[in-house]
Amino acid sequence: MSGVHVYGMPLSPEREKELVEKIARWTVEHKLELPAVLFLQSLKPMSSYLSAMGYFYGAAFMGLLPAAAQYGNEALSLFDNPENVDGILQRIEELNQEQQRIEEERRKTDSKAKSGRGFLNRIKKIF
Repeated sequence: MSGVHVYGMPLSPEREKELVEKIARWTVEHKLELPAVLFLQSLKPMSSYLSAMGYFYGAAFMGLLPAAAQYGNEALSLFDNPENVDGILQRIEELNQEQQRIEEERRKTDSKAKSGRGFLNRIKKIF
């Protein structure tokens, strides 16, 4: 993630990482990994062009909502650089793998806890 920007305000590397993390976490929390990956993979080759179009067409709307203009400009600046799209994709993959590992561990502990509560297991303990 570098500071290369064609249009708009440049983002600091820390802010880029923060935005990448925020986007990736939101995506994984809402279980939208597959649509996000498909969308971002198709967007990646044209991200700088689409970002420029966003500045051009979005300027009128951002002027109407000044509070949202900051976040809109930051998002467009983030997508100016295709490396940031790769960073979002990688982080989504990492978080998704972590989420799957946690769910698998939870399933294992739930199945162990349930195995001792069955009717047949209680009868076996008696005899």
